[in-house]
Amino acid sequence: MTVSSSLASFCHTELHRALKEQSFGIKNFTSLSSSPDQATAAIVLFEGHKIIVQLTTRGYSIIEGGPSTVHETLEGLLSSISSLYSKKRQEVLMAKLSKLT
Repeated sequence: MTVSSSLASFCHTELHRALKEQSFGIKNFTSLSSSPDQATAAIVLFEGHKIIVQLTTRGYSIIEGGPSTVHETLEGLLSSISSLYSKKRQEVLMAKLSKLT
């Protein structure tokens, strides 16, 4: 495996993993493309709004449908644009914490 194909695989794999981890707080997602420099996916938020997210070595950013600021994590990006994601995330966290007591 070459370095460029390894990086392309990393971007695609990392974006898909992050989307699966955060799937509790979004309606759905679809992987769109990947290359040695980036991977992109379409995400439909609970609000019904569709965004296109890109992962590069700089981080996660919205390239269509919202502000183009860069975030270190997909969780941070989703929290910054979706109040319903933030609410659902808090509900999931509280449910997990209640199981500990």
